[in-house]
This record gives sequence, structure tokens and C-alpha cells, in this order.
Amino acid sequence: MIEELNNLNSTIKFTLTYSPDKIQFLDVEIFRKDRNIGHRLFRKPSDRNTLLHANSAHPKALKESLPISQYLRVYRNNSEESTCKTQLEDMTRSFVERGYTYKVLQE
Repeated sequence: MIEELNNLNSTIKFTLTYSPDKIQFLDVEIFRKDRNIGHRLFRKPSDRNTLLHANSAHPKALKESLPISQYLRVYRNNSEESTCKTQLEDMTRSFVERGYTYKVLQE
């Protein structure tokens, strides 16, 4: 079935991943650890850093709110503190790559 879906449009490719211990849906991965269920932010391996560049012509308010909303997304989509910390560091690196200063990110 995946092959048939991938033949419908050359620019859209579907993937199927199976694991009895985790499942990905949109930007969240839900996983089983011991006898508990946890969740963390999920990004496809093909994900690229397409955050809005700090030098774009978008309104200043939008560029100031983007880091806040993305950091909140990381907090909200993580059930484990250690994973959250790592993903916050990754998010900071992504913003710096897109021209944001550490000062702006810490405000």
C-alpha cells in the first residue's frame, strides 16, 4: 500500500515505521518505558532547519514570539526532563543558525 501511495505524487513520500514500544504522530513520539508511557518531541530524520530567519522582513513581534512558542512546544511535548533539556539545547542551536542572538533567545 505504501508503494501505491508513493506512486501518486512524486513530491510526496510516505513512510511506515513499526515498533511495539513507540509510535510517532505529527510532532510527538509516544513511547513505553518500563510500565509507563512517556512522550517527546519528534522530528523526522529528513527534517531541516526552516525556522524563520532573524533577518527576515516579518514583523518584529512575530520574530520575538517565535522562540517563545517553539520553546513552549518543546516543554509541552516532553515528559522527561533530560530529553527536554537536550531538545531545548538543539532548538537554541537551530535559532542561532538562523541568525538569532543568545540575548534575544534568553529574553
